[in-house]
Formats: sequence, structure tokens, C-alpha cells
Amino acid sequence: MLPVLCTALAASGGYEIRPMMLRRAWRCALVAALVVAGGAFDRARAQVCGDPNGDRNVTVTDGVQVLRAAAGLDSPCAALPAVCDVDGSGATTVTDGVNVLRAAAVLPSLTRCPTGVTGILGGVEHDGPPARLEIGVAPIPSPGAPVTISDIEGSTTVTAGSVNVLTLTYDVGAGAAEIAQAGNVSLIVAASTGSFVEGFFELPLDARAGTIEVGVALAANLRPDEFDLEFATRSEQVVSQYAAFRQKPITDGATPTPTPTPGCEVRLGSAMFDCSSDQIPPDSFLPMPIGIVRKYTGYGDYAGYEETEQYHLGESVAGVKTVTLHKTGNHEDSWTEDVWGALDTNGDLRVLKWVSPAGSYQASASQTPPLRMPAQPVAGQSWDSLGFSLTITSTNASFRGYTNLLALRIVMDDDTDTDYYKSDGQVGLHLGSGVDMVHQTRKTTTRVGEV
Repeated sequence: MLPVLCTALAASGGYEIRPMMLRRAWRCALVAALVVAGGAFDRARAQVCGDPNGDRNVTVTDGVQVLRAAAGLDSPCAALPAVCDVDGSGATTVTDGVNVLRAAAVLPSLTRCPTGVTGILGGVEHDGPPARLEIGVAPIPSPGAPVTISDIEGSTTVTAGSVNVLTLTYDVGAGAAEIAQAGNVSLIVAASTGSFVEGFFELPLDARAGTIEVGVALAANLRPDEFDLEFATRSEQVVSQYAAFRQKPITDGATPTPTPTPGCEVRLGSAMFDCSSDQIPPDSFLPMPIGIVRKYTGYGDYAGYEETEQYHLGESVAGVKTVTLHKTGNHEDSWTEDVWGALDTNGDLRVLKWVSPAGSYQASASQTPPLRMPAQPVAGQSWDSLGFSLTITSTNASFRGYTNLLALRIVMDDDTDTDYYKSDGQVGLHLGSGVDMVHQTRKTTTRVGEV
């Protein structure tokens, strides 16, 4: 339930506290002070993360400008370092440019420009276009601004790196007839720790009234201090009053009760899975063909090494249907390894469970399962998974006469390997420690030769 709403009284210039649950009255006084001091919201005070040309849309043009900055060429990023440092690394790099291009194509991307709110929130998700991260002061409602959010339901306890799924009930025309038919309706998501922290997220609303389910991702380095999520709607230039929802981080290992989703849809961290999670396309760069047995034979440093892979429908893990890969090998000591994989609704292949001599892992509702292969691989894309650091070095590599291969560099401790994949699922190449390990097809194994 929504803890409190503060409604502006334009005629008297004062505020009325309307408690829906016990709440501290000073919050309303704080909002009142911000309103009186700030007046109407000015869009120029905020800039969209990854939008160096300032048109408030993340496009290919923005990606080009970020890449120019990464190469040391003239770019608006020179004057807007926080806007172009999309991954929050402290510098504008090629990775930032790739993330902007992915965002422009509405593909999964990292948006973590350095601003106060990203120390609390890692992002906001919903069933629609992605939320934009804005750098600057959160929009301030004018005196007499309407109350449009009537209820918030969800967990008040959260853990670092988890996703809290909340349901909001709203009506943008409830308090002001002049905005009842206006366009460009959006939801603003900010955070406050006694005062608003810099930065906020904004996402489009499809309807003028109803309910919306949003997944609020908590930062991995979230501090244990309590804070408030702040929600408001914006229609044209009219910003509603903020509705606050208290969040209490917990650090004792307890996990908030996950919010159930209809049908076979399951949310694990920031990833959503549905009924097709075990239907991995055979033409992907990393297919998991059910019923197929693959054999690898090593050469060079891997001479005498054999590996067998078998794929079959796996058990459900954390409520998600999976495909299981069972691997056996005789390198050094005989060993087995099992990997349970599933596609999320973005088409990314994720690891739901992993058991090997090196360790084990199992997904839970509070954490996003590690990525194994993105739906749309992009050169330069990097991520960590189960102790490995992976980087796509090329999506058009050539090796041993094969072309149009994806090259994936895998680093663990002091070992660096490179895997090659072809999107028709027929060719898999592994290059480790300076020699190629194997070329294989689905039914046969063929020696490629030593490097």
C-alpha cells in the first residue's frame, strides 16, 4: 500500500497531509519547499544518458558521437562526460558507444551514467520501451499539481542487486481536467534519502489510467540505509505530486517474497522468462539442440583430449523451463559438467544452473542469471559469467577457411581461450593456449590442424 500522499492546495499555498499509512509529516514539508522554490519543471535541467546531441532521443547519431569521443575525435561528449560515460566506468570508451548503439536499436544495453540515482537504482523495467536514465534534478511539480498515483503495492524490503516488482495504480486526469486528453504520458521514478538524489528514470505510459507493473532494479552496491522510491506522472509539462514508497535494504541473507506472475512467466532478478524459455533457436550462435550428441577431439596441446556434449530437456530451475547440456571429458582428470540454459524474453541465453568440479551455481528469484550469449551479439560487448570474463571480439571473424564467425574471448585467472561460433549451429571452433582444439559438426568430428 502507498504510505503517504501530499496534495498541493493552490489557493492557500499550503499542503494537506493525506495518510494512507503512517508516515512522517516532514516529507510533505520538504516537497512543499521544493515546489515553492522550483516552480514548473524545466526539461533543460536534465539530460538523457547516452544522448550527447541533446535531442532527448538515443539514436545511432549519438552512438557515433560517443565512438568519436572514444577515439579522441571532436564530439559533444567533450563537454558532456557524464552523458557519454554510459557504463559509469569513469571514461568514454568504445564500450559506451556500443551500448548507445544497442539502446538506439532497442536492444538490451547497460545504462549507468554517473549520477546519484545509479548508486541506488540499477534501472527500471516494464512491459514496453525501456526507461530512460536522466542526469539532473528530478522534475519538480508546480503548486496545485494533481495527485495521479493512488496506490503502490509491492515489497518494502529489498536486497542489493535484486529487482523489486511494484504495481502502481494511476490516473493522469484525476486531478486536472486540462491534462486528461494530453499526450506523451510518462512515469517518473526517482529516489530520495531525506532529499531527492540527482538523476531519475522516465518511461512511457500506454494508457492515461490503470495499473502498471514495474521492476525496479536495485544497485549491486546498494547501501543498507533506508530510502524512498518516488513516483510521479508527467503529461506534457504537467508533473504530478510524488508518491513515496519506503524501501528497507536487508543484509542478513533474507530475500523478499517474489511477486508471482501469470501463467508460466517468471522473473529472476531483472530477467523475465516465459513458456518458450527452453526453445532455443537452432540458428543461434550458441544452439542447444535437444537429442544431439557432439564430440570434440583435441590436437596440439590438447592431443588425446576428447569431450562429449549431450543436450536434452532439463528440469525446471527456479520455475523456468531449461535445456540441459551434459559434458564429459578426459583432459587431465576425467570430469563431468552440467549446464542448465534458458532463453529470457529478450532472447538472451542465460545460465540457470551449473554443476562442475570447479564449483556450482543455481539461479534464485532475487538475482539475474548470468549471461551465456546475447540475442544480438555486438563486437566489443563484455560481461562476466560464473567467474569467467567474456568479450565478443568480432562478429565477422575468419578462421581456418571459415568465415562469418563470432569470436568470443574467455578469460579466467591466467588462461585465455577463444571460441568461434557460426550462426547456423553447424560449426563450433575452440582455440585455447595457442592451438586449435577442435572443429566439429553436429554428427562428425574433423581435424582442422594445429595453429
